[in-house]
Amino acid sequence: GQSPLQYRKQVRLDRARQHLLTSNASVARAAEAAGYASTSHFTRDFKSAFGMAPRQYTETLAPPHQNDT
Repeated sequence: GQSPLQYRKQVRLDRARQHLLTSNASVARAAEAAGYASTSHFTRDFKSAFGMAPRQYTETLAPPHQNDT
């Protein structure tokens, strides 16, 4: 099982992961949206949870975004 703190961290990281994949947000914006005050702390936790850094994750898994300009 997980402690309540570990569960809360996982929920926050899942929220940030979805934000990165669906909104084309920056890593800093996704970290902030998930409640992280520190981007470096967020990056460390994200890499620990998902096996790669947030930017690498989005470059690998996010669908390409169309640029309509």
